[in-house]
Amino acid sequence: MWVVILGPDGSGKSTLILALRDTLARQGREVRVFHLRPDNNTEVGLNSEKANVDPHSEPVYGMIFSLLKLCYFYAQYIIGYLRIIRPLIKKSSCIIFDRYFQDILVDPRRYRYGGPMWLARLFGVMVPTPNLWILLDAPPEVLQARKQEVPFAESARQRQCYIALIKKLKHAVVVDASQEFEQVFSATYAAISLHD
Repeated sequence: MWVVILGPDGSGKSTLILALRDTLARQGREVRVFHLRPDNNTEVGLNSEKANVDPHSEPVYGMIFSLLKLCYFYAQYIIGYLRIIRPLIKKSSCIIFDRYFQDILVDPRRYRYGGPMWLARLFGVMVPTPNLWILLDAPPEVLQARKQEVPFAESARQRQCYIALIKKLKHAVVVDASQEFEQVFSATYAAISLHD
C-alpha cells in the first residue's frame, strides 16, 4: 500500500502519519514514512524533520534556476521510485508520504519555483503515483488556529488549490481535518483499509 497525505500547514498531517505508522506497525506491517520525496539514500522520519517556521521566507528563483530545480526535483522522484519505493512495494511494505511532488502545484513559492506552471503540471503527470491520495481539509480559521506559518489569505488560497488538485487525482479521498483527531484517524484508516 502506498499512500500520500496532502494538506495545508495546520491540517494535522504529521500527527496523523505518526499515528498511522504506529498502528500499522503494531499490526505487523512494515511501514516506511517519507517527507515530500523519496530521497535516494535516506528515509526522513517525521520526528527528525526540521520545522519550517516561515516557508515563504526565501525569494523565488529566476526562470533558469526554477527550471533546473524542477528537473532535479523530478529526477529525484524517478530515481527514488526505482531505487527505494518500487522495491518496498514488491516487499508489500506500507509506504506513507507526507506531501508529494504535486505540492509544488499548490505552493510553488515554498519550493522557490518561478517557472511555468504548465511544465510543473506536466512533470506531475509523469511522476509515479500512489495507490491512494488523502487530502486533510479544514477551513482556514482552523488551519490558522493550529499554525500561523503563512498568512490567513494564503491558508485560504492553499485550501482551495488542494481541493481543485484532489478532484483531478484518481483514487483520492478528502477527510475533514476540522474534526476531533480520533474521527480524522478513523476516516483515514478506513480509506486505507478499503484500498489496501
